[in-house]
Amino acid sequence: MDFVDSRNKIKSWQQALQPGARLVTGFFDPMIPEQVERLRRIAGDGKLVVLLKTPPNACLDPRARAELAASLDFVCAVVAETPADANVEALPAHEEEAPLRERFLSLVREKAAVKA
Repeated sequence: MDFVDSRNKIKSWQQALQPGARLVTGFFDPMIPEQVERLRRIAGDGKLVVLLKTPPNACLDPRARAELAASLDFVCAVVAETPADANVEALPAHEEEAPLRERFLSLVREKAAVKA
């Protein structure tokens, strides 16, 4: 098995553009299984370019979130910061993320309180 350093998928906006790749935006803070499955469905038989957005009160720093997204085999590139002037038509995965993120963080807080 060949080892591929997925961090090489983290690119600038100009480097990330790939013909035929689908663009998707998201927070992925943290990345949970439901999001991975949704991204897999969006990618279909192709590849995804992930454009990270930063949520309010982020749990993970942008680099950690970029590395998580880059580790997915169907993701061909991750852009940690998209220029404001970029004309991007991307699927907004982050709109469906908020309830998943809150549910996950609620479970984490609940388990932490039980252990304390």
